Parts: sequence; structure tokens; C-alpha cells
Amino acid sequence: MDVSSYSWTQWPEVAEEWRALHAASTGGSAFTSAAWVSAWLHVFGPILKPRLYTLTAMGAVRAAWILVRRTDRWHGIPLRRVYFGTAGENETDSPCIEYNGLLCQPEFQEEALRAVEGTLAESRWDELMLHGVNPELAKALSGNLPTAMRVAPVYGIDLKQVAESGKPYLEMLSYNTRKQIRRSRRFYEKRGPLTLEVAHDPDQGLAMLDQLAALHQASWQQKGKPGVFSSQLFCEFHRFLISRHFASVQLFRVRAGDWGVGLLYNLVSQGTAYTYQSGFQYEESNDARPGMVVTSLAIEYGLDNGIQYFDLTAGNAQYKKSLSTACRELAWASTRSHTLRGRLRQWIDSRRPVQAATDVEVKVAASAGQDDGAG
Repeated sequence: MDVSSYSWTQWPEVAEEWRALHAASTGGSAFTSAAWVSAWLHVFGPILKPRLYTLTAMGAVRAAWILVRRTDRWHGIPLRRVYFGTAGENETDSPCIEYNGLLCQPEFQEEALRAVEGTLAESRWDELMLHGVNPELAKALSGNLPTAMRVAPVYGIDLKQVAESGKPYLEMLSYNTRKQIRRSRRFYEKRGPLTLEVAHDPDQGLAMLDQLAALHQASWQQKGKPGVFSSQLFCEFHRFLISRHFASVQLFRVRAGDWGVGLLYNLVSQGTAYTYQSGFQYEESNDARPGMVVTSLAIEYGLDNGIQYFDLTAGNAQYKKSLSTACRELAWASTRSHTLRGRLRQWIDSRRPVQAATDVEVKVAASAGQDDGAG
């Protein structure tokens, strides 16, 4: 077994092996794809200077991962943190990773975990930050160290199951949800036929992103919040992803005649579509539910176009439950080492057990400012 370490600037040397591992790994997602990593390194690499690692066994690369080391101040205390995966950027700029994981051929899982532990031990740290990972991976990497963990539900639609049932997607939902969606569709159809337009090239994708961002920002600024598109780095990340890796995204625009209803931005990887951001044209009428209409139409499009699972991303919003047929879990964890500052952090949390859970940096899409699709 041999572990190799690379500077973030050496990504081109690792990219092809990363793609091959992503295809073979059970932990592969849009958020661990070469497209996502490429965009993240382009934007955040110069700031965070992450290290890339590979595990080689029997003459081939069997696993790969990324670590970011930085010092953050927590209540005035400087904490040496190690972030696993493409994480560690400032919260206001973060693209908010989910389904973060270790790329690994399944038969080398145990060896890969030991290798990750070895790279963690290369320098002293006070906290290990695990954002958006499988709860089992969080437990494995945390070991016996004190850990604050929050587990979030991730609702989705198993479109393979829907297809096998022979029923339309809406028939898989509750009576009340079907009624809401159909009533809202009829509301918009009074203005003209509902149409779903899909971006077919990067230029169309970027134009839709700009329109989505304008609607998104207007909605959140009305609530007194800045909205994620106020971050230049966040915008740069997604413009790079769309322009350089268009096959890894989907952008939809829904209209009722000439009237705009809303837009949806998905990530796509290995048969799964992940809702990422949205922008809707809100109205006063209770029958106007643009999020439900746009999202349900995108789900039906996925069902007809080879998507096997439609992931609504982390969060406990009621509309996600209503639209879903399945649920997974992701964890956001903070593991404290036995260093003085790690023990101090743990002691402070033990004195404030209620707040301790809120101190874990849970960066789900909802906290990033994703519009509430129930509207």
C-alpha cells in the first residue's frame, strides 16, 4: 500500500484516476465528481491550498480523498481544523457540499480508512470537520474521539421504482399533494400552456443561471437576507461548473404561456439528479405554488429522460417530504482531538449541551439560501 500526496495545483495529474474511481466507488456523487472538484479547486484552491491524496495497491489507484487544513477562530479560540473533502471555505462563499465522501473501490474500504487516518495524523489538529457525509463514514473517521454530530434527512424520489410501478409520478404521492400540484398547474394554465425549457448548451445554461439568481436574490433580500448569489466566489464556482462541465448540470425554466413561473438548477451524476438552487416568481394567490409546479415538472422530465433518482438535497422542509418517495441521511460532524484546544472546545460544549449541537457547521442547501419550493 502506498499513499501519495499532491498539491491542489497538481490536479491535472490526478483527474483521470479520480474520474475512474468516482465511477467505481459506492460513495460517488455529483459532489465528489471530477467536475465538482475541478470547479472547487479552480475557485477555492488558491485560498485554501488543499492536499489531494491517493492510495495505490497492487499497481493501481484504489482510493482518493482531499484534506483542507486551516485555523479558524471559534469564540476567540484559534482552532486548527482539518476539513474532509471539498470543504473549509468561508460560510458566506460556500457551495455547500453534500454526499461528501471517500472515493474508494469497495474491496479496499478498510485499507482506505486506515490511509485517511494516517494522513490526518500528519499534523496536529484540534477539530476534524466532516460536512455532508454518510453517518457511517462520520463514525468511522471519528473513532472514539468526542464528536458533535447532526444527522439530516435527505428526501428524494426513486424514479426507477416509479417507472417499475407503471404509475405516473403524481400517483405515487399523497392525495393532498396531488391536489395541490394539480390545482396550481391549472392556475398557471389559465395564462397559457405550461412548458418546461431545458438549457442545451453552456450559453443557455449561464443565461438561465443569471435569471434564476435574480429571482433568488429578490426573494431572499425581501426577507432581509443576502442570498447566496451575493458571493462573488459562489457565482464564480457555478459559472465555471456550467461553462466547463455542462454535462454535469441541468437547468430548467418553466413558463405558463409567456409568463415566467420559475427556474431550477440541478447537478447530475451517475443517473441521479440533485436539486441545488432555484428561483421562483412568487404571487399572492394561495393557488400559485411555483416551487411545487417547477420541481414536479422537473421530476417528470427526469423520469422520461433516464434519471433513476431525484434527490431533493438535505433539509426537513415540508414540500420535500410531500414530493418524495424515499429518504436518506447525511451527517455534519465535528470531532475533537485530545489537544488542549480540542479538549477546551469539548469542555465548553459539555457545559452548554443544548447549544453544542448548533455549533456544528451544518451547511445544507437550505442554509445556503435555497428557495423554499413549497411556495
